[in-house]
Amino acid sequence: MSTPSVSALKKSLRTAVRSSLKSLTPATSVEASKKITDEILASSEYKEASNIACFLSMPSGEVDTRDLCASILSDPTKALYVPRVGLDFSQNDMEMVEVVGDSYSVISSWATNKWAIPEPPSTLTSVATPTTLDLVIVPGCAFTPGGRRCGHGRGYYDSYLSKLEKKPALIGVGFECQLRRNEEDVPVEQHDVRMDRVFVG
Repeated sequence: MSTPSVSALKKSLRTAVRSSLKSLTPATSVEASKKITDEILASSEYKEASNIACFLSMPSGEVDTRDLCASILSDPTKALYVPRVGLDFSQNDMEMVEVVGDSYSVISSWATNKWAIPEPPSTLTSVATPTTLDLVIVPGCAFTPGGRRCGHGRGYYDSYLSKLEKKPALIGVGFECQLRRNEEDVPVEQHDVRMDRVFVG
């Protein structure tokens, strides 16, 4: 009997995690997201960073980053960058765009893409260079305590992070059901980028 390929193992893992995420209650999601936000804000990686990239969360099934983004925007010593991938996701590419404003209401006013995620408008033209970012908050499907990450399958973050000339600190975030205690339970390939820290709630 042949050994399953890494891609097949990843597919199976994604299916299992997505099934678990569907059982999360709104209250659990809110509590976990607050815990993760507090841990990030207290971390040395956050305190030492000036330019921070953070994903904008989907309405469900993902750690809510609204409070974290709001905290970054309210801090005059820090700049927030968020992903721009296109309203229809037709291009498997991503850039990080600086948010202009000091509250989350700026982001709330943007149009959303097909995943109901706010998308930075074309009027925002300050894009992070390969040496801009000090910290990136990374979403994913599954993580291990040691920093292994299985993404959602499109490769946006692995592709983007691999192009950076200055390595930022990488923090992966997810719910408890997305954590796999054994490193081998999250299969990785050569192109998969390892996180420096993983916070789960």
